[in-house]
Amino acid sequence: PKIRRSRQRHERKTKERTLKQEEDEENAAQLTLRNRVSLILGSIRQRIVIAYGSASDSTLTPNHNASIQLNNMPTWHYFSRGTNMAMHNLCSHGVSIPKNLSSLIGLGMKFCPVEKYAHPDPSDTLKRFRKDLYTNTFYAGRSIDQDDVFIPKMHVESDWEPKEWDLPPTIIDRFDKFTKSVNLLFKKKRRQENNLLPFQKLALQSLALRTDLLIVNCDKNLGTGLIDTLTYIRRAFKDHLDTPTSTTTLALTKPNSLSSIRPSRHTRTPG
Repeated sequence: PKIRRSRQRHERKTKERTLKQEEDEENAAQLTLRNRVSLILGSIRQRIVIAYGSASDSTLTPNHNASIQLNNMPTWHYFSRGTNMAMHNLCSHGVSIPKNLSSLIGLGMKFCPVEKYAHPDPSDTLKRFRKDLYTNTFYAGRSIDQDDVFIPKMHVESDWEPKEWDLPPTIIDRFDKFTKSVNLLFKKKRRQENNLLPFQKLALQSLALRTDLLIVNCDKNLGTGLIDTLTYIRRAFKDHLDTPTSTTTLALTKPNSLSSIRPSRHTRTPG
């Protein structure tokens, strides 16, 4: 009897360990399944938000979802959002484009996205301003000899800049003080209100990564259009470069005719 009771205890413990192991495996499988379902639903929700700007709750009524969306809408978007937002898709058949671009491109070419923090770098602007200031000061009161015909559209801007010893010292001192004042104004990082919704930011980021798409203005004030690069190049060559009314042929026997499109050394750089 003692051996039988011992054998029964062993079988009972073995059965309990087996059941506990199977229960742990079942719990782990259920947890993995719940995590996978959660990831799938999150991905679907994110795609819906990217495509439509918001995701509604199927357990609520349409009016309840609309009230939630209106409550979550920023104040600036409610009072200053565009009313006539149009985007013309001029891409070739088969070219995939990011979703929900009409709400972004429909804002127009003059729309300037505002970042969360203002941290512009005035170095390039100050460098261009210095070149214009020094060049205009150097040529002030001087007569400019211009032998060739100046064509503004064919002009190539020169990188030449006068030396500091050719300029009055007061101009250099004033520019240095102006540069220090401007750098102090842009040194502090300032927080500002963004003028794009989250799904518009995602659309802008996805569009910035696409080098095969172009944003163009349509003729006759029809608004903004989206076109792929290859189609744009073909149409530009066909409509503008491959027509005798838009191009001028230069004869090879007149090499001097090319002087009208070369920049002159003595040409004053436009400000």
